[in-house]
Amino acid sequence: MGLHAADQGRKNNEKTRRTDRGSLAKEGDEKAFARLVDQNFDLVHAICTRTCKDPGLATDAIQDTFVLAWHELDTHRGEAKFSSWLCKVAEQTSRGKLRRQRYASENPD
Repeated sequence: MGLHAADQGRKNNEKTRRTDRGSLAKEGDEKAFARLVDQNFDLVHAICTRTCKDPGLATDAIQDTFVLAWHELDTHRGEAKFSSWLCKVAEQTSRGKLRRQRYASENPD
């Protein structure tokens, strides 16, 4: 087995583990979901920070993204990578936070 084949084998094993984590998380395995959170935290953080531009709002968006992802995990059909699906959730969550913040500032009680 050459070096390239060994590298490919490790990549395939990692892909299988990630797929397994996604499947386990869908079945309610909190540890599997926690590993997915750890793997994707920096990505979600970057999206929410870039979109919200306010650190406090971005922190809320990050937390809401992962809570929503946990509750909506069954909507991830597996056609796209989990990280791609999670990026979409983070973008939509961040934009929603911005809309609500703008509305609140334009319509004070």
